[in-house]
Amino acid sequence: MSDAAWRAGLEERFVRWLEQDVTHLLPGGPHADVQARVAGRLRAAWVPDWSGVTENYGGTAGHHAAFLRSKLAFAQAVHAGADGAEAARLERACLDAAGAFWREWAGYHLTARAGA
Repeated sequence: MSDAAWRAGLEERFVRWLEQDVTHLLPGGPHADVQARVAGRLRAAWVPDWSGVTENYGGTAGHHAAFLRSKLAFAQAVHAGADGAEAARLERACLDAAGAFWREWAGYHLTARAGA
């Protein structure tokens, strides 16, 4: 498989994390409407950046958990009808956490590929 095809496949797989539903953790959840809005906004704004991806032998637990906490905070704000500035701040924080998770996650897969 070419490097470009491998990267495209990895990027596609990562989008599943952006789409993962966290609204079951909200009161009365899950909330399909909130999930659709959150996932749609994250998919529309997230751009995979390979420039910071380096080999990672340690896994992804730390940044994955931080991303999920950030995504939950964003979903809570959307569910509560937060104003534009607050929702935008939480969306940006979630995208920053997604970027850190991406670099760690892609680095882990890069490391596994190099060892294969």
